[in-house]
Amino acid sequence: MRHLKLFKTYFILFIYGMLLIGCSGTPKRLTSSTLAQHHNDIGVSYLEQNRYDEAIKEFEIAIELQKNFVQAYNNLGLSYLKKGWLDRALNTFILAIKINPSWAELYNNRGIVYFHKNMDEKAIHDFKKAISLNSNYPEAYYNLGMIYSKRELNEQAIEMLMKAIEINCNYLQAHNAIGLIYLKNGLYEKAEMRFKVALEIEPQYEMAYFNLGLLYEAQQKDTEALEEYKKLLQINPNHSQAYYQIGKLCLKHKLYDEAISKFEAVLRIEPKNSDAYQQIELAKREKTLSIERQR
Repeated sequence: MRHLKLFKTYFILFIYGMLLIGCSGTPKRLTSSTLAQHHNDIGVSYLEQNRYDEAIKEFEIAIELQKNFVQAYNNLGLSYLKKGWLDRALNTFILAIKINPSWAELYNNRGIVYFHKNMDEKAIHDFKKAISLNSNYPEAYYNLGMIYSKRELNEQAIEMLMKAIEINCNYLQAHNAIGLIYLKNGLYEKAEMRFKVALEIEPQYEMAYFNLGLLYEAQQKDTEALEEYKKLLQINPNHSQAYYQIGKLCLKHKLYDEAISKFEAVLRIEPKNSDAYQQIELAKREKTLSIERQR
């Protein structure tokens, strides 16, 4: 896959290189807007490859060539957001909105920055603005639903998440988010249905397996929970949380050696996981006490 992405980047470079030559082979001057589009396209390719520093350079060049290139500003803001540079991302989206105050995506993206900065009221305002500009924007409904969920405004959250699903019935994250709201409120059958719908859409969706495991644990269905965590590990053998939950189940059922083994697996993936260290010590103490009681 990485080779395909690299090919895409070089192919774009090749195409724009070809534009410099006319059919007769005579060099032609590219306009600044064409060059700006070229750098923006290369930046998008880098962004898709998670090569954020290189993407940022390309978007900056594009903006230098075309001062009001709003798409490049948007992409630059997204790159800053991916890097965790929230203030830079925020300022970039603010500039972009000044250029084009009617583009819903800009408000949605600025809302995401506000969400990460725990500025919920401003995030809510921006997601609502995005929806007012584009009523068929599932991501904006989803993001608004997630803020309502964070605030435990569950009815409003489910309403927004359902609107996202009405627009895109295959919206995995929305199904999963509704399932989590039901799970937190003890509505286990409804939660199970949502997680299973997500898996019907995408059988490799890791979060749904993990949340089904949590759901079954909440219902004291430990065997079913264990099966979901095992399915998850078949998809992602480095899912430390799945190992951790299996370790806790083993410890609960006094399978001390198996529990220690699972917590050690967590540490191989996350060497600084203090909870896993504590669970190993707990398992060792309980194992020792169990041996002493049997004497």
